[in-house]
Amino acid sequence: MTKPTNPDILKKIMDVVKELIKSKGLDAVSMRTVGELAGITPTTIYYYFKDKSEMIEAVKQDALSQLDQFVEKAIDTNLSFALQLKSLISSFINWSLQNQTLAELIFEKLHEHIELTDDLVKLYYKTQLRAADILERGQQNGEFKFKDSNLEAALIFAWLQGVIISFFDKRLPPDFWDHPQPLVDRFFEIYIDNNLKIKKTEEQRRDISETKYINKDNF
Repeated sequence: MTKPTNPDILKKIMDVVKELIKSKGLDAVSMRTVGELAGITPTTIYYYFKDKSEMIEAVKQDALSQLDQFVEKAIDTNLSFALQLKSLISSFINWSLQNQTLAELIFEKLHEHIELTDDLVKLYYKTQLRAADILERGQQNGEFKFKDSNLEAALIFAWLQGVIISFFDKRLPPDFWDHPQPLVDRFFEIYIDNNLKIKKTEEQRRDISETKYINKDNF
């Protein structure tokens, strides 16, 4: 029978691990160090986590949930799908810049012993799946045009991680060390505005305008 766990102790362990990662990096995390800082014995920690890898994985999954919640709150579903997609991308970058150590942890390769269950796939790729959903609905609404929403979302996230990691490591020229916003703006222009979005001709725009006018008169 599974023994009940104490949520307060679990939270204390997770908070200590996050702070250690933030201040000293992954190498500083050990069961003994976490126990000392949390005011509990290493034996108690083993009650919750079988080893350091499992403990760090729990922090990683918690960070993924925090990131997606941050992104979800930033998206206004009343706006166009292009603006929703831009909000998703901008909020993903902003969260990463505000939480660099957690972002770096998220971007690490999957642990070789992790079994990717359906639930874990949904957690690891939740924000990317959210982007795919915005793309899909945008295409259904006649705003976007593409062949595969999952492919487009994967492309967006490959670019996102590349830009963020390059920014963290100062692999970008000094002009972009303060913030990667100019790169973000250019990506929006090239990829979303000039690639994904369906460009309407002047005649199509006039038809839409007239349709709105007719509908308004009918009511």
